[in-house]
Amino acid sequence: LPFALRIANLGAEQAMHQDPHLANGLNVSGGKIRHEADDAARQNDKPLAMDVAARLKRLYGVRKDLTWGLARLAEYEHDIMNADELLRLSERTLVAPLDPYARGIVAASAKRVSVVTAVSPGALIDMLFVGTENLRMLRRLATLYGARPGTLSLLKLARMVLTHIVLTGGIALGDDVIQQVIGHGLTAKLSARLGEGLFNGALTTRIGIAAIDVCRPLPYIESQRPRFRELVAEVAGVR
Repeated sequence: LPFALRIANLGAEQAMHQDPHLANGLNVSGGKIRHEADDAARQNDKPLAMDVAARLKRLYGVRKDLTWGLARLAEYEHDIMNADELLRLSERTLVAPLDPYARGIVAASAKRVSVVTAVSPGALIDMLFVGTENLRMLRRLATLYGARPGTLSLLKLARMVLTHIVLTGGIALGDDVIQQVIGHGLTAKLSARLGEGLFNGALTTRIGIAAIDVCRPLPYIESQRPRFRELVAEVAGVR
């Protein structure tokens, strides 16, 4: 596991032991809204979907970049007859516009990790940089989707992301995955350091996609979840 996530796991355990009610908006704003949205969709519960829309409007009410979306949601939400359509409108107007920025945050961090770890002189520098960059990426994603994580809640977020990765198939990446993404011929030509840089960038990509899943306040309804292979190919510069 990356150095930062090992530290984050220990730090989060200590933080939650000291303050079991620690949330800082990560659960209250994002997770709770998402759970309500899942329930509203499953039960076709329009009042619950309206509550989801209201929570999103409160969460993003001061965001100038979402002024147009807030206006569209307010204009049309009362004309919608069922929960599914209201959730789709909420995603389309308030959450989907943020998704390309989230993808960009992940790609930028993964590229930095790939380049720096490919040229850095030692493993300790690699660990410190990868750890710092991953935590920076988590903070930026949380902020983008409406949270304001302090140090302790950022550590808690890191642990939530780690748990999500484990539950959804693990964090390990093999050479075969990298070869499938960028091609076996190119992989064979990479030096050991360049290969390690690409591997670390792919790992950061995996962490970033999991972080989006954790921070995004709605499930994917009309929008598509970022594809790991496409992002890694973008980071590797083969697209």
